[in-house]
Amino acid sequence: GWEPVEILDRHVEALFAAGEWERILPKLARRSLMEAGISEAVRLQRRDGGVFPARISLAGTSARAGAPATMLLVARDLSVESDIEKRLRDSEERYRRLVEEISDGIFIVQDERLAFANRALARLLGFDREQLMDRPFREVVGTRDLLRVLEVMRRAERREDTGGEITCLLATMSGPPVEARIRWSGIEFEGRRALVGTVVDISERARSDRALLK
Repeated sequence: GWEPVEILDRHVEALFAAGEWERILPKLARRSLMEAGISEAVRLQRRDGGVFPARISLAGTSARAGAPATMLLVARDLSVESDIEKRLRDSEERYRRLVEEISDGIFIVQDERLAFANRALARLLGFDREQLMDRPFREVVGTRDLLRVLEVMRRAERREDTGGEITCLLATMSGPPVEARIRWSGIEFEGRRALVGTVVDISERARSDRALLK
């Protein structure tokens, strides 16, 4: 926000928010750092007093013999990036609350282990949520349907299928198995292939259907 003629001859501290120049000053006193250059996240200050996040690079420049030491300072305004990051954090928080409050079970499977399970899935299977984390997915699938479920999920992890749906029995912690409908699709999770899916308890509906067929 400065005009060039206004900022000339002012102390460089005028560009920094309160306390920021003092924070990086010790680093400038280290010759090895100045020769290699310094990159630092700081808060800079505009002419009107407004403060904004920035990334600065500082390096000593070659000077003629007898000339005063000089530094080159390059600053990049990070306001837009910071705003985007905040929006992402806000949206992730809203998504997390939605996932936790939804009545259907939700899971992420990676390398055939549960990388995530929401509270609804934990309640359905009678586990504490922590007990499900990193548990092999095969341990929550009923024995009758185990090979069938693992095969279709492995196909999805190998990208042979983009997703799918299957009805199967899920094993619970201590009660009878739960008849469930699982839907899933392939995703990238923390840089690696994974499956995200939903679990719906259809036990009551299945019992009703069997009763109608008698």
